[in-house]
Amino acid sequence: MGIEFNQKKKNLKKMDKQMPIILVSGKNDPVGSFGKGVKKTYKAFKKHKLNVEMKLYPELRHEILFENTEGLVLNDLLTFVQNNI
Repeated sequence: MGIEFNQKKKNLKKMDKQMPIILVSGKNDPVGSFGKGVKKTYKAFKKHKLNVEMKLYPELRHEILFENTEGLVLNDLLTFVQNNI
């Protein structure tokens, strides 16, 4: 699984510390262990001084870009990109 690969120390050491990263997930997503997996990855990234942000959406599940959120997720992603270019 990709999230487990990214939490391994040897892989974290290879990552660009300057590259902005945003982790997004629905808090009701069973694939991300209901936010626990995303939080674990966020903490691992922070520990290795990576440039990371995290956004968990309380009412959303797995397909956060396709749920009825009136563009909330897309707007958050656009803001992240605009703030990091």
